[in-house]
Amino acid sequence: QLQTILSPMLPVIRRVCCHDAIVGLRSGALRTTRLRHSPRLALGFGEKRLVLAVRAIPARRLRTGASRCGVRRLADVAALGESDNCSVESQPPLLVRAGLVGATTALLTPLFPIIGFNQLVFRFVDPNTRNAIHGGTSMLYFSAMVLAPKSFFWAPLLLPFAVGNSVVASGVYLAADLAAGGPVALSKFKLGPLPLTGPLIGAATAVTVPLAYPASWAIVYQGQESSGQLMDPELYSLIYNMCYNSFMFPCLLTTGVGAGFIIHIVLQPLVLGVAGIPWTRLTGAVLAAASAGLVALYSTSTRSDVMHLRDVDVDDPAYQGWLFPTRAPCFIQGEAELCWAFGLDYDTGQVVSERHQPQRQSDGSYTLRIDADVRQPGPASVVEAMNLGKKAQDSRVRCYTSRRGAYFDCITEDPMSRDEIKQLLKAIPSAQTALTDALVLSIAGDVPRERLQESLKELLPHLLQTSLVGRFTSWNPYAKSRAHGEGSLQGLLADLRLRAAQLRELRRLQKQGAAMGPVQAEELEVELRAAGIDLERANSALDRLTWKPGADREADWRTIVGQPRQMKTWERAAVGAGVALASFAVVSVGYSYLS
Repeated sequence: QLQTILSPMLPVIRRVCCHDAIVGLRSGALRTTRLRHSPRLALGFGEKRLVLAVRAIPARRLRTGASRCGVRRLADVAALGESDNCSVESQPPLLVRAGLVGATTALLTPLFPIIGFNQLVFRFVDPNTRNAIHGGTSMLYFSAMVLAPKSFFWAPLLLPFAVGNSVVASGVYLAADLAAGGPVALSKFKLGPLPLTGPLIGAATAVTVPLAYPASWAIVYQGQESSGQLMDPELYSLIYNMCYNSFMFPCLLTTGVGAGFIIHIVLQPLVLGVAGIPWTRLTGAVLAAASAGLVALYSTSTRSDVMHLRDVDVDDPAYQGWLFPTRAPCFIQGEAELCWAFGLDYDTGQVVSERHQPQRQSDGSYTLRIDADVRQPGPASVVEAMNLGKKAQDSRVRCYTSRRGAYFDCITEDPMSRDEIKQLLKAIPSAQTALTDALVLSIAGDVPRERLQESLKELLPHLLQTSLVGRFTSWNPYAKSRAHGEGSLQGLLADLRLRAAQLRELRRLQKQGAAMGPVQAEELEVELRAAGIDLERANSALDRLTWKPGADREADWRTIVGQPRQMKTWERAAVGAGVALASFAVVSVGYSYLS
């Protein structure tokens, strides 16, 4: 009768919420099923299927048969239309199942050493020693309240092992799932009420995963040393001798079986799926939560107790001890955070900050390569890098190149030494790039001269703090005027005029094959490099600007030859004046003494 009544209403049936029951009608037979989570009532009429929601229909009131169906109220009925399949896919795909197994294994990795430790304690330690270990409580209490918190706190140190465990466990589960024909078949392997699938997968993982640790270590700590050890036979021989012996092999098996049993109990409803719940809402949500948990557990970036170098207060009284001083562990975001240099924009003439990527050589020195993708307007980034470089050399800090290194503090890596920092700072072209850009703009740029002078005036206080000033040759007028103000700016501009003439002449000799003038090309290169000009950068910029030297070569000759002579004359005059003053002072002192 219910089928006869509802069949004409198929186009207009609406879906509403079902609290207690789903009524399934297939080929005229009525059956009852209690589902907790499904909001749908599935009705099947031959090949046609529709969804109907029933409110407040206790399952005990439903009876088979057309005359006593017990359906008293249908509420909020609306059209759903016909569908070939309204069943809910509750079982996750194979790759999702394998990913869930791997993620859970990685999350529980900090517990595995505790399981192995308990196995060793109960095998080899007498009761009195065991009582001394757990302090009169129990190994269960000691493991849960003491060992587990410490293990999870130091979990980032176990990241290579977590990666290896996760990958191997996922692979073993994939092989077992494919061999058995699905998770339902796997769940039937039992020893009485105890499941066997999880313990067997855990045991297989524990036995084989030590051989995967070199690869996982290389993945986590990427470097030439880690990559080179992947094919080292001695390393695998060491792993074999340590893990596959009468002492450790039972420990591995026990740990694998125990961990596999725990993971099996936890994951069984998620892997098999719950009828009426889409796997995306249950298994997918758990997998997303597990992924977030992995980030929180193993990433040192989530640990708030690690300070960046800029946040360290070196004047804190805690770091002022003289006998055994406390040093603050801190970090920088790689060596490149210190490698910023000034520059000028070729289009606008404004000051910019350019980052360089350092590369350490075998002799301990550094070479830098400009990072063209990282450029900041203004000098702020360079100024901050210079301040960080000074603070990193302070004896009250231990500076690491990563948050992980500062978090573990000498466990996984050593801090940067003061000599290493000095070599790195020495290689940074803090002022050379700015002077080179200013020289290029003064020769071939379209930037107004007033704009260029404003930028140089902005840079001048910072340039005077760099080591470049002390490296200038004695005839450099910029080196002779180190006071802040207009005098230093005029000296810098005069030096740029000389460098412009030298660079133009050098370009004529090298690029155009001009005849030799009063100065050879090698001498020009030496003088330009001594003045802090990066010839490779200058030539590259001039080539991009397709600039060629002008025809007034004799004027450049006069500047090249005349200005150094003038500076030498000034130097001789200054030396003569100094000698005269010194002689006068000596005579005055001698006369005063005699009188």
